[in-house]
Amino acid sequence: MVTRGKGEVIPPRTDLPADPHHRTGIVMKRPILLLASAVLVLGFTSACGGGDDGGGGRPSVDEVADGVQGSMADELGGDVPDGAVDCIAQAFYDSDISDEGLQAIADGDEDYEASDEDQEALQSIVTDDMTKCMTDAAK
Repeated sequence: MVTRGKGEVIPPRTDLPADPHHRTGIVMKRPILLLASAVLVLGFTSACGGGDDGGGGRPSVDEVADGVQGSMADELGGDVPDGAVDCIAQAFYDSDISDEGLQAIADGDEDYEASDEDQEALQSIVTDDMTKCMTDAAK
């Protein structure tokens, strides 16, 4: 028991898990939100809205995965699970992100600015696919 001021007793909290290392849904959401914000930052700063049409078409899912892994590792200060990276890369590849925007993500190129269409596609990925990818990878 803890006392406060004039002898007032503060009862112990009963809403906490017995094991302080227990991962509740609330605790699990934090890394997902961090990851989602990292991808959103990556997308808004590195997706291309136009410019150099270097040809070559859409990059492969593996190329996108390499770019996602590198950028997310930089943003989060560590590696992201391969399953999550592959899932996110596939979501990017299957999305409406332009070929140029996808190439910028694959290259980790931060000099491009996302077009409005690419920003909408990225927002859709963050809201629709990110949580699923991270949750599935954590299983």
